[in-house]
Amino acid sequence: MAKLSPLASVSETRAVLEAHGLTTKYSLGQNFLVNDAILQKIVALAEVGPDDAVLEVGPGIGTLTIALLQHAARVVSVERDPDLPAVLAETCAPWADR
Repeated sequence: MAKLSPLASVSETRAVLEAHGLTTKYSLGQNFLVNDAILQKIVALAEVGPDDAVLEVGPGIGTLTIALLQHAARVVSVERDPDLPAVLAETCAPWADR
């Protein structure tokens, strides 16, 4: 099965965070998804379809967001960390219209 998100690895997640001068903020409860098999399970269990709109809370750098965008019509994400929306805009740029 093809990888759902190119960000689903420790090395890619670290690279994105470092490129933006960021680190994990455990005070905000941040944990980043780094396992594509987990992404696949989340998307399958959510039963996301091509006509669905998804509300994602805490998208982080967009690892799950990218996977959801491949299955849903639209994803709306809410992020508490003010540093991450710019990162999310970059990582999810190919799907900016959705």
